[in-house]
Amino acid sequence: MQGDLYYKCGNIKEAQKYYNKNKDFSNTSQHIIETYLDLIKTYFEQGDDLNVKTYISKIENKTSELKKNVQLRNTVKCYSGLCYVRQRNYKAAARIFTEMNIDLNDLNPEIIAPNDVAIYGGLCALLSFNREDLKTKVIDNTKFKSYLELEPQIFDLINTFYNSKYITMIEILDNIKPNLLLDINLKPSVVEIYKIINEKALIQYFSPFQTVDMNKMAKSFNMTVPELQEKLVKLIESNNIKARIDSHNKILYAKRADQRNNLFRKTLKLGKENKQIIEDLLLRMKMEEKNLIINKKNEKSKEPGYIPVNHPSNVYEGNIF
Repeated sequence: MQGDLYYKCGNIKEAQKYYNKNKDFSNTSQHIIETYLDLIKTYFEQGDDLNVKTYISKIENKTSELKKNVQLRNTVKCYSGLCYVRQRNYKAAARIFTEMNIDLNDLNPEIIAPNDVAIYGGLCALLSFNREDLKTKVIDNTKFKSYLELEPQIFDLINTFYNSKYITMIEILDNIKPNLLLDINLKPSVVEIYKIINEKALIQYFSPFQTVDMNKMAKSFNMTVPELQEKLVKLIESNNIKARIDSHNKILYAKRADQRNNLFRKTLKLGKENKQIIEDLLLRMKMEEKNLIINKKNEKSKEPGYIPVNHPSNVYEGNIF
């Protein structure tokens, strides 16, 4: 096919034109899906993730074909995961790659290599998963661990973060940074990735304590106290850490909820609600006393031809109370 020839020669736009023409001549579901896959790879090469997602959705709508074709399902998953990485939707990418139920040899190397599954899945999980998910979905995930064994530094990075070995974690990040900067999908996000990981580590370090000595904390992260203080100020401003800094003594104090004030607020709220309920009950009692409420006894008033007789006691006398 001419489209394939142009694609192999690197002329992606020309290949895309021929693949689009093929849509008009595709008669069977298999031919249509093959054309969609050809278009997906050209749009992906051009960085057009929106059109990639559009054709992925069209393939996913053909549920009968997906059920029969395992390779097709795997291909769609790989392209979806790569799009999420480029769009910086780390949680969605982590979910796809860590739940990848594909053997290493069954991956299409033209789309993604097994090593890339480990790198993208491991980093995205570290960025977006909490400690519990990191343990169950990554560290104890035997299927995904077979990928991580191809990239031991990524596995060590996740383990050091989980076990709070922050100096080792930072050393690993420094070692793998040149390789990440060479990755075509990760390069635009490397600065953001490192920022998120470092901030998560700081938050994790502080979360169990009420007070932290910033000198000791700075040593744990292999940085100076002024550098640490600058990072903590940003985290406090963004409300990621609820704390205050004693700059003179270099101590970080956690802001704990004032239980006494919370109890007073709840008591006042409950008092107002009870007052409203009592006032409503008193109002109803007075209305019943003045016979201003329709009940079963005066259902005759609804019958046609019924003429109500007003007794002195039934006359509204202004203020009920």
